[in-house]
Amino acid sequence: MILTGPTVSPDGRIGGGARLRSVRAAGAQWHESPLDALWQRPPAAQLAAALDWLAEPADDRTAGGDLLFLTGTVSRGGFRVVGGPALQLLAPDERPELPYAENLRLLASRPGLALRLIARAVPDRPGGVHALAAAWTSHDGESVRADLGLRRLNRSHIPAHTPAPIPTQTDPLHLVAAAPPALPVELDLLRRAVDRTVAGGRAVTAASADGELPRRLRAVGLATGADCALSLAETAADRRHDALGRLLPADPDAFAAAWLAASVYTSAAARSLLSAAWSATGPDHDTRAISGTVDRTVRPRSASDQA
Repeated sequence: MILTGPTVSPDGRIGGGARLRSVRAAGAQWHESPLDALWQRPPAAQLAAALDWLAEPADDRTAGGDLLFLTGTVSRGGFRVVGGPALQLLAPDERPELPYAENLRLLASRPGLALRLIARAVPDRPGGVHALAAAWTSHDGESVRADLGLRRLNRSHIPAHTPAPIPTQTDPLHLVAAAPPALPVELDLLRRAVDRTVAGGRAVTAASADGELPRRLRAVGLATGADCALSLAETAADRRHDALGRLLPADPDAFAAAWLAASVYTSAAARSLLSAAWSATGPDHDTRAISGTVDRTVRPRSASDQA
């Protein structure tokens, strides 16, 4: 559409008005300029930009900042992104009146089908993306584009035989992770400890402290996370006595600084690990090595600095 006289909100959303006029235009295919440039950006860079967008206050976000434009191939394990990881395609909405889930099941039944995908990042599901729209070549060679939440597909829309290409060492499709990226479970345990502190305060944190968590975090290369977990547990349980044996007041500043350092670290580590997993496209990359490298990049300078 070509619009004249539309209204535009501060965050970039287009609205109508009495002076709005519109006319239908031919538009451009996804493989044509300028749209093609959206799919040329490295997947890891797109994810990093989407995570930065999600970290902003909701009122400051521009529209569409969490969208991902991915090229890849349907496989039996999910969706193999060119230059990125293998991902699970998730339905943004599973209500039966919307065909998302049905369409995704149909696409998944065609291993080897090459797709261009518009998706949305899902921070709490690091191994998947919400699939919004897709484009592919039909059996008669025509380009098909579909909004997966509005257009209900059938088998005639998709080629019946889509043999998967044989990857080579120089083929970008060879450079994919063997499985969808996942965050270490130990980092999730630290995040839960941070959340429990907010919900229950010092007493709950001290009572529920996991003495094994620091060791487990170090075992997966998250040494800074181990220090944060240990500091949080120690400051929560720190109730010193004076020379006469009387209980001294708790130090709220030390506990607050330990919680803040753990909270900042957990968020930064999760974002960095996810970005690293999308960048580490080799099929045999070492997750522990990635964790150790990321851990050093998100090390808090000190608890007082974070406060």
